[in-house]
Amino acid sequence: MKIKFRGKTLDIQNKSNAAPSRNFDCIWNGYIIEASKEIGEKLWWVGVYCPMGGVVVDGSGESTLAQTIQYAFDNISYDIDDKRQIVEEYNQWLDLVKEYE
Repeated sequence: MKIKFRGKTLDIQNKSNAAPSRNFDCIWNGYIIEASKEIGEKLWWVGVYCPMGGVVVDGSGESTLAQTIQYAFDNISYDIDDKRQIVEEYNQWLDLVKEYE
């Protein structure tokens, strides 16, 4: 499956052993991505879990698997931006206190 991520096209493979037409599992750079669709449901459920712990997405996705996985990667992008901002804030604070090391 082709996914757009930060200006690049990724080829993401479904590693699910259970009914791949209704289940999707993969690990991408430590992020765990799961999606499933129950019979009769209109939307896919998607869960994305961060490599350092925590949940990025846990809820309804989109009407197709491709849209749902794109939604997951869009949220991974936001998570990376959030983590980068946190690291920058820590670095600013560490610069303030470095003379006391």
